[in-house]
Amino acid sequence: MLKIAYTDMISSMISSMISGMTSSMISGVILVRKLRSWLEKHEISIIIFCTISGLAINYE
Repeated sequence: MLKIAYTDMISSMISSMISGMTSSMISGVILVRKLRSWLEKHEISIIIFCTISGLAINYE
């Protein structure tokens, strides 16, 4: 009886882990797409910022 409950608990834990991983992967993909579109919009300003910060680091 105890063994059945234990295996049931493990299987429910595994299934909840898989569903959690799947949902986090989906939200991660959505986040990456949003980030990518944002980066494409602000690409020039990011390049300028990186150049300025790189020059500032080299200057120090």
